[in-house]
Amino acid sequence: MRGFGRRISGWEVLRTSGAARPEKVGGDSVAHHDGTIVSTVEDGVPLVWFVANPNDVIQSKHMRGGFYEQEELNVIASLYKGGVFVDIGANVGNHAIFAARNLKAPKVICFEPNPSAYELLKLNFRLNELSPTLDLRTVGLSDQIARLPHSASANNLGDGRFCADAIKGDQTLQVLVGDDELRGVDVGFVKVDVEGMELRVLGGLQRLIQRSKPPMFIEVDAANDHAFKEFVSGMGYRVVQTCRRYSGNCNYAIAAS
Repeated sequence: MRGFGRRISGWEVLRTSGAARPEKVGGDSVAHHDGTIVSTVEDGVPLVWFVANPNDVIQSKHMRGGFYEQEELNVIASLYKGGVFVDIGANVGNHAIFAARNLKAPKVICFEPNPSAYELLKLNFRLNELSPTLDLRTVGLSDQIARLPHSASANNLGDGRFCADAIKGDQTLQVLVGDDELRGVDVGFVKVDVEGMELRVLGGLQRLIQRSKPPMFIEVDAANDHAFKEFVSGMGYRVVQTCRRYSGNCNYAIAAS
């Protein structure tokens, strides 16, 4: 691949171009992706990110080498006891890579409907040589099967959200029911970050929750906070830790009582 590498404060940056000579990563070419490969070492283990947009909220952290929301990841680590890790709203793979790389999850099932995000997620798994652990579902989850308008900010793929009415520029993406998608899977942990769709996602996971009772880490919009806490109580769960980074939402770590 044409480009140049340089080491900055312990991590190596390689800028790439879509017109460059193809580089094979896990058997696939990354030449058609414009961006930057950032490589560092954490705890003696390589960590590699593909950054398509250094101005993106999450990718800007990856550009500096490291994980986004490390404090929240530490909370997840304290609750994860093994088994299949399910990442609903996986974006570019920040939490999923942490699960596969740091937590040694044997399988990571990611649900990410936005093509711009899941292409980068696949690249990040390949660059970190974690592809065998990835089961990527390029759909969203809800409590019913539908195609819904979806919009995302140019500099914040993680803020992509489904909306009730289509507006100019929206794309229409598929959502399925989680209980159907995960039927028979022995789930060890569930992470949910779906920008306001969390109650509908949880509504479609009732059988899984009753069957496996996995600990969960869920971002909840402020408007859904009261209903979410009622859900937690009704399913026999309890809040074990709260992480608030932004005023408009709150992250809850919950576990079966």
